[in-house]
Formats: sequence, C-alpha cells, structure tokens
Amino acid sequence: MPVPWKCYVVAPSIPNVYTDGSWLFPLKQYLGLGGAGVWWPQRCSSRDDKPGCTTFNPLSDSELSISHFQQKEDSLQLFTSIGGFGGSSTRCELAAGIFALCANGPVHVASDSEAFVDMANSIVGDLRSGVDPEAWRPFKLRSDGDLWAHFTKVVCAKGFDTVAFTWVKGHATEEHVRAGITTETHKHGNLVADQVADIGTQLHGKDIIDIAGWYHTRYRSYLAFMRKVTRHIVEGYLIHRALLENSDHGSAPGDGVGQRGCKYQPLEYADPVQTSPLKPSFSLANYAAFKLANPYAMHVQGFLANLEVVRCVRGGRRPITWVELFVLYIVRGFEDPTPTPTHAAQVRPNPDKQIKCFKNLVRGIVARVFDGAGDADMFRPATPKPGAFSVISGSLGKYLLLLSMLSLPTLSMLMLLRLLSCCPGA
Repeated sequence: MPVPWKCYVVAPSIPNVYTDGSWLFPLKQYLGLGGAGVWWPQRCSSRDDKPGCTTFNPLSDSELSISHFQQKEDSLQLFTSIGGFGGSSTRCELAAGIFALCANGPVHVASDSEAFVDMANSIVGDLRSGVDPEAWRPFKLRSDGDLWAHFTKVVCAKGFDTVAFTWVKGHATEEHVRAGITTETHKHGNLVADQVADIGTQLHGKDIIDIAGWYHTRYRSYLAFMRKVTRHIVEGYLIHRALLENSDHGSAPGDGVGQRGCKYQPLEYADPVQTSPLKPSFSLANYAAFKLANPYAMHVQGFLANLEVVRCVRGGRRPITWVELFVLYIVRGFEDPTPTPTHAAQVRPNPDKQIKCFKNLVRGIVARVFDGAGDADMFRPATPKPGAFSVISGSLGKYLLLLSMLSLPTLSMLMLLRLLSCCPGA
C-alpha cells in the first residue's frame, strides 16, 4: 500500500478526525464481515463550495487507493469493507486509523478502541525515542502484525510529531457528557464514524451479509443447545450420585426393603368374577375420517373390546396405569401405534412417545365410541393409592388412568409383571 507524503506541521492538540470499525458475526472466524470508517469534519476534497466545510484538503493517492469516499455538505467520509479469516473488531479499528493517517497534513485521530490507541501511542513513542518497535517482538508474531507494520511505515513517512491519538468514549450518552467522560463534540464524532463504518460493512453485499447472519444465528442456537445438554449431563450425574448416597445409607439387607429403600409390594388385579367388558355406545365404523387419519384405531378398539374391567372404588382397588395398559396391548399381539421407522436416519420413538401416542389414540376412541357417557368416566385421571406402585418406577405414576383392576389370564399377568419389573428405574 502507498504511504502519505512527508508532513512538517505538528499535529493539533484536539482531534480533527474520527475513526471507527465494525465487525459483524464474531463467533466464527469464517463468518466475520467488517468495515472501517473515517469521518473528517469540515473537510472538503474539492474546490466546490460547501457551506459547512472550512478546510480544503484533496484526497491523497493513498486514500484513493484503499478506500471509498463520500463528500457531504459539512464533512468528508471514507470507508471500505474488511474481511478475512483473521479479522476482528480491533483490526477494523486499526485499518480505519491507517486510512486517517494517509491524509495530507497533520492528523489527530480520535478512536473508541482503547487497544488501538494504546498500541499506536506506544509505537509512536518508541519511534520518537529511537527504539525499534519490533525489538521485543516482531510484528509477524503479533495479532494484526501486517497492519501494524504498515502503520509504522506510514508514521515514519509522515513524521512522528505530525500524528496523535486520543481515546474517546464509544456509544456515549448524555449521561457520559454530563459526567465529564466525553464531550458533545466527541460523542457526535464517534457516532458519525460508527455510521460510516457500517456503510463500509454494507459493501460486502446484502446476500453475503444475510447468509452469514443466518449461519451465525444457527451457530448461536447450537451453542445454547450444547449448554443445555452439558447442564443436563451434569444434573444427571448429580442425581445419580445422590441416589447412590441414599442407597448406601438405606436399610440393611434381609429386612424386606430393596436397595432404594422401597418395600416390595406385588401388583394386584381384580377377580374375574367381579369384572365385566366395556360397553361402548357406537363403533368406529361411524367415523371414517378418524379411521383414515389413525390407521391403528381399529386395533385399539379391538383391544378395548376384549378388556374385562371393574370400576375403581375410592379407598379400595388401585387405578391401573397407562404403562400397564400399553404393555398389555403389546403383549396381546396388537401393532404398535408408533411403528419403528424404516429409514435409518429417522428418530426411533422412545417409550414415552409410544405411551403418549397410545394414550391419545385411546382417548380419541373413547370420546367417540362412548360419546361421553357410560364407561367413559373410567378413563379419567385418578389419584394413586399410596404404595400401590412400589414395584414399578416412580416416574411411571404420571401415566395414571381411572380404569381399575383389570382381570387378566394367568399367563398375561405374569408377562406383564415381568415386563414392568424390567422398566428403567424399577
């Protein structure tokens, strides 16, 4: 890149140019898009009359070769787009500072990047003292070292005393002005420089920015998901550890209490003499649309028609669970309402999803064939009898149904108890 001409005028004591950088989508390096902006108040680059411009300073060859410009009524704006795998907000701020130094004449840069201002003042101080800025570490080994090397060349070509750098508060408000942190002039100058940097960012094109934004949002969602997964794993470990500690402090073996401190109680079912079949008012043959939408509805209706039940009595018989009803449905050879996917890429339904699907299908059938009367109230939620479900997992208690005391053949009851005893957490 070209360097500016030699300058023999000392830099002004107050900033005469404001710079800023913009960097979008910083989470992933390959998505980053940036821009650099420079705002020269009251500068005119041509002889044309501009009411708000009091300083005529034509664009240098260096400025024309590395940036775009817009001449306003009261100022001059320079901007360009910045990208690259090693891009960052500081790199954009540094590029904007180099653009400002390439102007003809003395330059006093105001930037809201403290990292850029501190490094720039350090390099200029070393040059004034005759110290090589690369003495303690070469620029090639530093972050953004290529731009800092060119920055040093620009300062040497322009003159040490013709440049100055001042930090100003970025995104300042009136409260910062009243507190003396910044001034109204610096607040306005930094705001305009930030807007000019955004213009430079837009040079990448709307399509590129939209695509990068979509991938950036997707990556943020992935990070949020992985945080939840990690938290879930840690919580699962803590719960498992707490359960092990509780089991270690449980009762001694041989006193009738299991490893989890829960006394075994066998499940009870009604006497066949006391049971009767369900008595529906209609058949699914009257609901063609429902049968078409639910291919397994007739299977479930046939299963319900073969049930022998007895009504649950408060304080007496225990209500049966959805888990028991679903296991009995499978044991009797009916097809699973949520069959295993045929494609390997599809998600296999877990037991919770299978039971929920079965439950919704049963409720849909009951609402139609019983029409809200008769035995329909036997399918309403019930309160479990204390200790009635000690043999199975406590988490299965959420699948409760007020359909109580199934009368089962001996073989089916044994198979049901065996399957329930193998449930996770039992």
